[in-house]
Amino acid sequence: MENNKITIYDVAEKAGVSISTVSKVLSNKNGISATTRQRVWEAAQSLGFVPSLAARSLTGGKTGIIGLLVPYSPEQLFADPHLLGNIHGIEQALNEQNYNLLLSTAQKEHDPASSYERLFRANYFDGVIVMETQESRQHELQHRLSQTNTPWVILGYPAGIASCYSVYADDFQGGQLAAEHLLSLGHRNIAIVSADPRPSAFDERLRGFEHAAKRYGPDLAHFPTFYGDMTRESGYKVAGKLIETKPCAVFSLNDRMALGIMDWAAENGLEIPRDLSLIGYDDIPDASFYKLTTVCQPAVEMGKEAVHLLFRLIEGGSAPSRIVTPALLVERATTHRIG
Repeated sequence: MENNKITIYDVAEKAGVSISTVSKVLSNKNGISATTRQRVWEAAQSLGFVPSLAARSLTGGKTGIIGLLVPYSPEQLFADPHLLGNIHGIEQALNEQNYNLLLSTAQKEHDPASSYERLFRANYFDGVIVMETQESRQHELQHRLSQTNTPWVILGYPAGIASCYSVYADDFQGGQLAAEHLLSLGHRNIAIVSADPRPSAFDERLRGFEHAAKRYGPDLAHFPTFYGDMTRESGYKVAGKLIETKPCAVFSLNDRMALGIMDWAAENGLEIPRDLSLIGYDDIPDASFYKLTTVCQPAVEMGKEAVHLLFRLIEGGSAPSRIVTPALLVERATTHRIG
């Protein structure tokens, strides 16, 4: 049904063309002159006609909708400022193209396929962006996406699928930047705060950190590692345990856990950075507020890049299979030189 009961018949009568011509114009099919297209769209606009998106999809036309598949529960998604930054960038880029966003999250935790099934049954979007998480490393989700005819892009690391397109940050470089910063300040007894299960991005950050540290000496190949679940609360919980190892510095593989460590330090009389240097990762908005030294990955820009890549695929043009955004060290007030 069309808005205000205006139908395709009304548009055809107003434009002075056949119903089949209106259908072809609305479906973006070839064989219609520019003048006729203009006349049809002007008639539709003057009548306030809005074509059914589902009907446009069934006739093979563009729907103006991009699906965003997030294999997280809504609670997990909206608690993560970095993912929200990605979505903000996606929305900005889609608005520039006059496209709408259809967001689909997992129905339940650790079940990314539920999100996939619900989104693809709808069958009225022009392309898909899927966010990589530790769950999607099981390959099933990306494998099933690779069997569709719909253009799709991963915002994150590909899970072993050869023929796919992805946008991700240079986490290996970011890990190196964190290591070089702490080691150049004289720190050697460094603790790591990671997550279990560990997403691909965390693997790369840790690998980059260890790679850079080896240049300062073979005894710096491994560091005591503690595990949270990427939340601020888990950072608070592991802080007491890691302090028992008496580190002079901590590298938290995300900002939220680093902020949890700052909370624990404030409650237990530990002064940062005098007693403990601390560096996070992501550069979420709260990192700036709490003056946390961190490694920035540009969440908003990554979202925009994913949209730009997807539209190149939708339009049938050539596109790089990988777009890697650089990391940047943001030095604030939670690290200092020792000695």
